[in-house]
Amino acid sequence: MRFKNIRANEFIALMSFTMSLVAVSIDAVLPALPAIAAELGFITLQHSQMVVWLFVLGMVFGELLFGPLCDANRRQPALVLEVGVFCLGTVIAMSADNFEQMGLARVLQGLGAAGPKIVCRAVIRDRFEAAAMARVMSLIFSVFILVPIIAPRIGQGLLLAAGWCWIFGLYLFWAGIAGLWFIIWHPETLAQDQRVPLFLKRLCLNSGRIFKSRKVMAYTCASGMVFGTQLLFLANAQAVFFANLPRGFNPHSPSNLPF
Repeated sequence: MRFKNIRANEFIALMSFTMSLVAVSIDAVLPALPAIAAELGFITLQHSQMVVWLFVLGMVFGELLFGPLCDANRRQPALVLEVGVFCLGTVIAMSADNFEQMGLARVLQGLGAAGPKIVCRAVIRDRFEAAAMARVMSLIFSVFILVPIIAPRIGQGLLLAAGWCWIFGLYLFWAGIAGLWFIIWHPETLAQDQRVPLFLKRLCLNSGRIFKSRKVMAYTCASGMVFGTQLLFLANAQAVFFANLPRGFNPHSPSNLPF
């Protein structure tokens, strides 16, 4: 199987790497939450959980924003804009010196990270349909699922070697490589006659069609519960692990991280 300008294995690798920006942005920072909390002066460990939750909040609104934008314009410019927003949030996070700045940075990161995921799914939809699309998605997620496994290890290694700021440096590198790879190697897949203009009335009508579909809403609710459970664990696991620590134990010390 060969596509217009990119081989099948290259396509799978590109889509997996680009979509995994979300996973690495959540999982790689988990080992550094105590260190970030200590350096930025978070009042409680619960504040460090917001580093995860605010990213998810930004990602939710990012999907609502960039989804219609991706269908109204070409895929590549949409990806460039979204990666740019993510990189802006990452730079703010690297220079943050209080909770408010870190919170703003994570919201921007979430907004930007939602875009590559949407663009990749749109590209797959442009190229495939029915059983072929299911097979491609299965292959992509087979590679994608490895990222949450290795990302915390990479994050802890960077934390111990150079500090938590370098974890956000990893995010910049990941987003930059994904954006350049996509622009250089992948052709535009959205034809002019398939673009959906950004009109409020059209958006409302399409949204209404989605909410009226019982099958779509059933899948949406099921996926939301699964994903929500996963995020709930990721955001609260640290507080649970540190709840009954002995006195004198400093959870903010990188050497005492449970990852």
